[in-house]
Amino acid sequence: MSSSNTEELLDPELCSDGLAGLDDEPCKPDAERSGKFARWVTKGGLAIVDQGLISGSNFLIGILLARWLMPEAYGAFALAFSVFLLLSYVYQSFLAEPQAVFSGSAYSGSLRGYLKTLLGIHLILTFFGVVLLGGAAAIAAVLGKGSGLPGALAGVAIASPCILFFWLPSIGFGKNRRTMLG
Repeated sequence: MSSSNTEELLDPELCSDGLAGLDDEPCKPDAERSGKFARWVTKGGLAIVDQGLISGSNFLIGILLARWLMPEAYGAFALAFSVFLLLSYVYQSFLAEPQAVFSGSAYSGSLRGYLKTLLGIHLILTFFGVVLLGGAAAIAAVLGKGSGLPGALAGVAIASPCILFFWLPSIGFGKNRRTMLG
């Protein structure tokens, strides 16, 4: 069995008769295989362009903010944005990753209960995040450290629950749409 037949065994779209790999002849003509290759190249190219646009725009915004803001204000922004990224990674580890594992098995029959559970975990995590970030902003304001730091931390405390709640439907429906809805 050659390596091209191995791909045909793993991909049911390549062979309609189900007998791929039993002989050395491919079951689809080269034109159809090249069409599938072109689709994969197109999808891969669009994914790379998407990542390039997002990364490039984030880089450009970071450069522009560094040029336009005062050093203390940019430092406060950088620290607050780093705290938000850390909070979002914790959020992803508590909601997105378990959802990818358990949504198709443990909650496949009860989508409403699953979404209620996700919302409850979201409320608990964001409550603790708001309390911690709000407390850090209050401490920074009382100590008078950094002119923009208390406001930046308070902004993250207010905005992060809203942004993370906006991400919640994509976590609940995005990754396992077929297993959850069908």
